[in-house]
Amino acid sequence: QYRRAIYQEQPYRFVPEPRLTLLAAYDIPAGTELLAGHTVSLIVPGADVPTDALSDKEAATGYAAVVDIAKGQPITPDLVTAD
Repeated sequence: QYRRAIYQEQPYRFVPEPRLTLLAAYDIPAGTELLAGHTVSLIVPGADVPTDALSDKEAATGYAAVVDIAKGQPITPDLVTAD
């Protein structure tokens, strides 16, 4: 009963669902063409994922990095280009 009273006083907070996210497998220098081995798909806590992050390896394969991408960084459309 004591735990329930303490718990009920805690404010609720929204925690986004975990999402399948495409991350850099290692540091990727700018200008590098992305291949399947450059990225890894992992389930990441929703709070740590940008809303526009890619989730499919095929969606990023063949694109080139516009800027240096750090290992573990989510791959977003503004980091890669098709040109």
